[in-house]
Amino acid sequence: MRRQLFALLLTLGAAGLVTASSRRFETHPHLQCSACRAVATEIGVRMNETAKVRSSVKKGHRLAGKNRVTYQDYESSELRAIEIMEKICADSLGSYQLRLGSDNVRTLTKDTTLRAPRFYGRADREQLDNVVPRLKDFCFALLDDFDESIVSTIKTERTLESVTRKICDESAKLCNTAKADKGRKADMAKFEKSEAKRKAAEEQRNGADANQTVDTADSPAQPPTEPPTQDAANEATAPPSTTPDL
Repeated sequence: MRRQLFALLLTLGAAGLVTASSRRFETHPHLQCSACRAVATEIGVRMNETAKVRSSVKKGHRLAGKNRVTYQDYESSELRAIEIMEKICADSLGSYQLRLGSDNVRTLTKDTTLRAPRFYGRADREQLDNVVPRLKDFCFALLDDFDESIVSTIKTERTLESVTRKICDESAKLCNTAKADKGRKADMAKFEKSEAKRKAAEEQRNGADANQTVDTADSPAQPPTEPPTQDAANEATAPPSTTPDL
């Protein structure tokens, strides 16, 4: 019953939100992979937090032989998986930002030491400027599309690497694909083109400043002004003559 309620919550949460392809990063395939890895990372964090919360839980609602209640290990239970998934999208992704990675490709990360991203045109900015709501929408869609495989992954896997591989590579098939690699290369090419334009503009400005300096240096020097002679100085300071004109 709880499984059905969770599926209903996902459907209601995603309805009306995951519509335009840009809100699921479909125009930026490498960011789909990055978004999936962000969700998988937060699932891994929640798995670590809940691993030892309980030792066992009831298994179903039926009694076993001799009217005994059956139990199972909480760490590998479906209940734990559902509890982990319930709040991931709404509560765990608010700290992620779009940043420029060390390879000059944009990525979704919590690492604020990375450089701020660049946007390549108005449409690109509109699609990626406010990234957290889009990441949350992506998360709802991911959990809605692959809820059974994600539940299975949480129940069986024990490392972040294996969780990420199972969800993003094998189930959703968003990472380690030709499409994602093509998107990454396209993003890198956009950065290189933007960087070349920036450097060309900077060189043009520096060249204009250098030409202005040369023009000033080539202007003819004015001859120095010689000081007046003593006779000229005396003449300039002598009182006017009072002798009448003849």
